[in-house]
Amino acid sequence: MKHYKYMVFVLFVLIFSGLVFAQEEVDEQQKAWLEYMTPGDMHTKMAEAVGEFATVTTYWMYPDAEPMVSEGTAVNKMILGGRYLQSEHTGVAWGMTMNGISLEGYDNAQQVFKSIWIDNMGTGMAFSTGVFDEETNITTYEGEMVDPVSGDEIHYQQTLECSDNDSMLMTMYMDYMGESFKAMTVEFKRKK
Repeated sequence: MKHYKYMVFVLFVLIFSGLVFAQEEVDEQQKAWLEYMTPGDMHTKMAEAVGEFATVTTYWMYPDAEPMVSEGTAVNKMILGGRYLQSEHTGVAWGMTMNGISLEGYDNAQQVFKSIWIDNMGTGMAFSTGVFDEETNITTYEGEMVDPVSGDEIHYQQTLECSDNDSMLMTMYMDYMGESFKAMTVEFKRKK
């Protein structure tokens, strides 16, 4: 009988230890998810861009091309509890009305910005990942998009510089025949 009581006691200890260990593992998982889902400083930084902006877009089709200029607007709002910045753009490109939407977020787990761009000037999507430099107040993105002429993915780099809460400058560089060139700038000025 003593042997039986000892075995029951050992079994109880093993089960209890397993439950404690399992609970600790669940607690760690919950903590990780809470940190992942809770907006932080970078989300607050994104929220500084909320509002309506007048835009001036200058773009070049290839290196040394004559620039084309278009005026438009961008309306920015935070969505899903302050986790993502949605931006709706209107303007003119090649004499046609351009409508575009960007969605930007900060991934707490990977500690990078992620962005997607879509517009009515194509059927593809541009994806990029960015890092914020606090000293310069510039976020630098690296991404891929489709070249509709070749059907291949092409690399692009984009910087977003915020001189203050009312002014931003986006500059995009694209690869063309093995070299990078400035393909577009967008100046944002907050509407009052």
